Amino acid sequence: MRLIKKELEGDLSPEERLILNKWYENLDASGEVDFDSRKEKNLKKLRAAIALKSSYKIDFSWIGWAAAVIIVFIGMFEVYNNKYSDEPAVETVVEERFEEFVNPRGVRRQLTLPDGSKIFLNGNSKVKISKQFSANRKVFLKGEAFFDVEKDSANPFVVVTEGLETRVLGTEFTVSAFEGKPQVVAVKEGKVKVSEAQEGKTTDSNFLTANEQLTFKEGIGLGSKQRINPEKKFAWINGKIIFDQTPINEVFTVLSDWYGLESIELSDENMNCLVTGIYTRMTLEDIMESIKYATGIAYEINGKHLKVKKGNC
Repeated sequence: MRLIKKELEGDLSPEERLILNKWYENLDASGEVDFDSRKEKNLKKLRAAIALKSSYKIDFSWIGWAAAVIIVFIGMFEVYNNKYSDEPAVETVVEERFEEFVNPRGVRRQLTLPDGSKIFLNGNSKVKISKQFSANRKVFLKGEAFFDVEKDSANPFVVVTEGLETRVLGTEFTVSAFEGKPQVVAVKEGKVKVSEAQEGKTTDSNFLTANEQLTFKEGIGLGSKQRINPEKKFAWINGKIIFDQTPINEVFTVLSDWYGLESIELSDENMNCLVTGIYTRMTLEDIMESIKYATGIAYEINGKHLKVKKGNC
């Protein structure tokens, strides 16, 4: 009886279990024992024995509480699952990220893109390039840049400026898009498509080939194609400044942008000299000495400030 009670309470040791099993086997060894009736009698005796020991009590109430908690948890899970399972999944939109390169006035540099294309960024210019450039060959330009684009017929290369898109497959060209000035697209090699872009849609367009350029003015649109002198047009890419019978006041404007001057002070705003010359990677002092020799002007350079006195102009 003691072993049966321990079996019901789950406290039976392995040795005691062997004894209890052998006892049950002996009860039924003759094959004539009515096991069901004997089991019922034993069960009654066991209940009576347990009842006599009133000091020992097994508390099964926690089982009910545990079951209740499990049922509540399962119910809450089913409610949550039913509430949200039929709703469409929220699509996560990852904002396309860009890398921006900015050149101050007087600074020029070359950028090499993941596909091998090159950008020569002029001074006072900036360009934004997608960090997923391989899948999106699109750049956003303010200022001026020369593009040497690797050919990829499946993925056109697009330069986006204010109100304009220049699209190519692989070629060499410049785009000038300074604020407040007409935009100019000029082609050195290959073919490009230039289109007006309004609210993400392209309207009027034109094609340019080598040594051609066109101008775009806000409110007017695309101008007609013009022939260019490629040596002069693309000189800045090779560090050259070319003046060809250029008015001296325009010369000073070019030099101010090229060297990042903060101010130019002229003793006479109406100087009418014309300047001709090719200057390759020269200092400002060297260029001014050359101009001084040709025009008789006097000048003074103080850091980023230039003063000019009239000569023979």
